Amino acid sequence: MARIKKSNSPARQSANPPSLRAVLDANAVIGRRYRLEGPDIAILKHAISLGKVELIVPKVVSEEIQNKYREEITKAEQQISSDIDKLNILLPAKHQHVFQPVAVDRIVG
Repeated sequence: MARIKKSNSPARQSANPPSLRAVLDANAVIGRRYRLEGPDIAILKHAISLGKVELIVPKVVSEEIQNKYREEITKAEQQISSDIDKLNILLPAKHQHVFQPVAVDRIVG
């Protein structure tokens, strides 16, 4: 996700205020599978770089995205672990797989 720096300098705020303020909602990120890519996002990034749009990400939205991301990774990891256990029951010992858990805390931050 692109990080947008907001300037608090009075010169920027009074000289050329953005034409539009966009507030990011968690559903916009979660619905895109946590990937802010594509032509519409490129246009938004360009408008931000030109100072035409100010992107606002409320703290509660950021926290909601992180929590949902953590939940989805944990759920997928549990499913994979269960499936590997089922597979290993069918396989001879020398062909069984070892599940390597994901370091969720390092990934999510």
